[in-house]
Amino acid sequence: MTTTIARPLELEDLVARAAAGDTTAFGGLVRRYDPLVRATARRCGAGADAEDLAQETWVRLMQHVGRLREPAALPAWLCRTVRNLCYSRGRRLNRVRFTPLEPDGAIDPLPGDPEDPCAEEVVGWASAAVIHRALGRLSDRDQRLAGHVMAQTAYGDISRDLQMPLGSIGPTRERMLRRLGATREIRRLADAA
Repeated sequence: MTTTIARPLELEDLVARAAAGDTTAFGGLVRRYDPLVRATARRCGAGADAEDLAQETWVRLMQHVGRLREPAALPAWLCRTVRNLCYSRGRRLNRVRFTPLEPDGAIDPLPGDPEDPCAEEVVGWASAAVIHRALGRLSDRDQRLAGHVMAQTAYGDISRDLQMPLGSIGPTRERMLRRLGATREIRRLADAA
């Protein structure tokens, strides 16, 4: 049995298909970004309400997905929506102020929006998308090897799957990582860091 890395659908394609009523595409958005939505709700101090706020965020996206002007901004839109829902719920429950889980100053937000508690997640998700695009530029064999490396597969299993001698796996892995690092996506990501 061979293992391949399934190249994820591009965000723009998922958003366009979801806006056209494709429930499978909408489900793909939920699977991809639900951890981000839930983490943001927890970070905003939602506690036991985090599940409800996440669901409410997905309902809002379903209602507004056709109006998104920039699909790449979806992670930020999701964070802002769940954060606003947290604020609203806090006001409705007569809470004076929302209390994030991290003490003041513990979050390293993006420049330009120091009040955004989900900036770190947005950067992480955006970086993951860039890495997936870069992996898509590699050959099928390199993609399979990268999948094994990420899964920390034993060399014996890699050898059987890729039909390569055990002694050549390490050097082949190093060459694959150099090719991955040379992609324009990874170079841009490194330059931005």
